[in-house]
Amino acid sequence: MSLSTNIGHLKQLHLRDIEPLQPVEVPRFVIMAVANLLTQGEAARNWVPLIVREVGEEKYELLGNTFVYAVAEAAGLEKVWCIVADNSPETAALAQALAQEVVPKIDLRTASRNHIKAALEYLKAQPKTTLKSLNIATATDCISEADRSTWKTFTPIAQLKCGITKAKLKDLEKVFYLSPLSSPTKPDPTPDPEPVITPLPETLDKKVLSQKTVAELKEIASARSLSFNSKVKKADLVALIVQNQ
Repeated sequence: MSLSTNIGHLKQLHLRDIEPLQPVEVPRFVIMAVANLLTQGEAARNWVPLIVREVGEEKYELLGNTFVYAVAEAAGLEKVWCIVADNSPETAALAQALAQEVVPKIDLRTASRNHIKAALEYLKAQPKTTLKSLNIATATDCISEADRSTWKTFTPIAQLKCGITKAKLKDLEKVFYLSPLSSPTKPDPTPDPEPVITPLPETLDKKVLSQKTVAELKEIASARSLSFNSKVKKADLVALIVQNQ
């Protein structure tokens, strides 16, 4: 597993020790052309580091900057500069998003108007989209003003008459998701009160009692619900307590 001393550090690692998780989606010509630039000069180094996570002794998985990895491989580099990340799924997703290797999605249930508008503009600009003729302003207003808190699917969007029909909803899944509806929480049952346990009075012998003051003896006698005169003598109090233990 990742060592805490390595996480967040810039390290030079052997390229052979790094395993890519997905292929790079860049034309081979671009990779070779950049690799040619990389090998020019005295020292070839990848100025943009790879993002990796440690999965074993001298074993790493590539999380981000797959293109840089492909270029370094084409250039024949033995070592590459890397940043070591932790093993959490959130870090892996963030690394891929920062490297622009995946398109992150936003929760349509809570998305702001600006987020909705930007997402629709992104979708409309894609080469293969069903939303080329979409009126961004109209669609943004319809979706942002709708009550999305109870949506379980994107189907209600087709009923808003905003230019997005049921056949076009598939495109929205590229940039939006709907978080699960939260179940109503039941109040915690009131716990039964803890039973009050009255401690047993301490057993005291005559010698111990004789060392106490009259006031202390009166407190002990009262704790035992013993009756005594307010002007009782110390010897009588001791005898009373000893007899009623």
